[in-house]
Amino acid sequence: KVLRLPLKKKEAKAMLSSSSALPSCRVSFLRCFAAVYVCAFVSFWLQYPGLLGEAGLLPARSHWKRLRRSRRTFWSLPSLLWLSDDEPDEAGAAGYLFDSTVEGTAALGFLAASAATAWPRRGGLFA
Repeated sequence: KVLRLPLKKKEAKAMLSSSSALPSCRVSFLRCFAAVYVCAFVSFWLQYPGLLGEAGLLPARSHWKRLRRSRRTFWSLPSLLWLSDDEPDEAGAAGYLFDSTVEGTAALGFLAASAATAWPRRGGLFA
């Protein structure tokens, strides 16, 4: 079929809605991009306890305690970790509550990236 320029609106819509390479290229790119995020969240989730956990090499909880005492706010350092409760419970397990919050955040990221990998056409929801 000969393509004549300029295209009319009807021809352009028909060309983009047909089985051209453009939509499949977009879907492939989004799927691969989301797969990178899946790998990143799984990697963080598995490495967090040994590196930044309560018994890790550099516990993140002490860093967040310092940030809470300073004048920093959510708007200067946006993170879901501001929502974590840093006060110890009856058993004194505040560090493990913080670790659970961080691991839960990694799990949510993993689930969102997995959903974007499985349904890349709905990827705008996660963008």
